[in-house]
Amino acid sequence: MRKNRVLEVIAATEAVSGQHSTLYVWMFEHFSALEGLFSEHGPNWKRMAEIFAEEGLVDGDGNPPSRKVARDTFYRVKARKRKERAKRRAPPQPIKPAPGVLHETIPPSSSEAEGQISRMLAVINERSGRK
Repeated sequence: MRKNRVLEVIAATEAVSGQHSTLYVWMFEHFSALEGLFSEHGPNWKRMAEIFAEEGLVDGDGNPPSRKVARDTFYRVKARKRKERAKRRAPPQPIKPAPGVLHETIPPSSSEAEGQISRMLAVINERSGRK
């Protein structure tokens, strides 16, 4: 990572009023690349934490990230990305009814309904052995 890029990340962090660490912001901005690398090789969190520290990225307390902090931060970013993707998904389009089909539901008459219920109860009782 270039040093000026680290400064850009730090500036971006300051812009969000300290809500997230520089490590979180950097991981958020580079999530796709990180996820691709990790899916191929699996992350070495100890080495990743060392690299992040060398590049000046810090945790929420301003300390160089530990292996655990780097891992936990990645999974928090991953969860946030997953939520954002779910929000962006378009709602399903309603199914259009076939032309010429009656679209109203006509409730059955009470005698029809009673007959349907009686038939259903008879089937249930027969299947359960109660006849």
